[in-house]
Amino acid sequence: MESLTEPNTSPQGQQRERERPTERYLESSAVAEVRRLRGELTTELCLQQGSFWNLVKELRERRHIVPSTKLPRPQFRFPLLLIPEGGPQFPGRPDQPPDNEAEAELWEQQEDQLHGHREEWLADINRIVREVVPSRYLGGYYGGVDEVSSWQAFVSACVLHDPPTTSLLQFARYAEPNPYSIALPGAVKLSERKQHVFMAVPPIRILRDPNMAALIEARFWERILKEVEDRCLESHGIGIGGIVRNTLRECREIWQERRDNEDLNEPHAYILVDEGTTKRDVERAFDAIAATQKRRPRPKPTRDPLLALQCAILYDDHNGPDPEDRRVKKYSYKRLAQIYNLSGPRAAKDHIELGRELRKNRITK
Repeated sequence: MESLTEPNTSPQGQQRERERPTERYLESSAVAEVRRLRGELTTELCLQQGSFWNLVKELRERRHIVPSTKLPRPQFRFPLLLIPEGGPQFPGRPDQPPDNEAEAELWEQQEDQLHGHREEWLADINRIVREVVPSRYLGGYYGGVDEVSSWQAFVSACVLHDPPTTSLLQFARYAEPNPYSIALPGAVKLSERKQHVFMAVPPIRILRDPNMAALIEARFWERILKEVEDRCLESHGIGIGGIVRNTLRECREIWQERRDNEDLNEPHAYILVDEGTTKRDVERAFDAIAATQKRRPRPKPTRDPLLALQCAILYDDHNGPDPEDRRVKKYSYKRLAQIYNLSGPRAAKDHIELGRELRKNRITK
């Protein structure tokens, strides 16, 4: 990563530069899928049609939200949930209760109301996230914290704002998942590594040994039940074991509920990588697992609907004379190809035609 400051040319500074860990940023294949999905959702939002649009529309109507047409304010570190206006207001600074006792009590009440307001809004946003985002894009290395927060921020932006017609692609990239450093169990501390590896939406899950985890959980509840028996039931001559056995024998629906829940938790194959695992082992294990799955074929490159929509809007609605050369249009085929890194003017024309079809279908419905 390039430094934003002047290099230190002193011997001591050069030594520190040599010792400073380098940084690498990697993208998993899921990143392209996430961007494709965000593009589809933004297209629905712009055309005001589709299942995602229906969810957004319902929430807007239920909460009486009048969206503004603008790009949300950029977030440079962590994606944050956008909150609608009109919530509880603090009497004074939101980060510090007033000194006055009566005002401090009111401040605490407002804090509770604000927390409840945020939690209700978050529940509404999460319902949409669960409807439109596949689970494989929500469970990254840290349990999906960054990925989920990213989708919450994006969906809240879609509810509170309409995308500007000239900035559709920028809107779709709002609050994308940040790459984060991957420090796996048993790895040296981040500060001691010579190379920091950052990845967005990594295909990594941290799992404890499932058999050991089940054994620990069983021992935990055995200890609790034994303690209840010793403290509360033993003096009455009641054994907890008999109560549990009779309950399970008489309430068969408990077993059925357990089986139903187990069916919901579908098994997945994971590859264990430890100090004895070679790269070849991983490749062979991958081939063996992949052979049992219905692998989705990699789709052939097609025209991006959101990009096509953007090209059509710019070409048809914002295409005045170029300020630098008024003899040509501002958004000619050639210029659009340059802006969006298309293969040439013909590709730009094809995108415009697709975008027109999308707009026409929206108008006629």
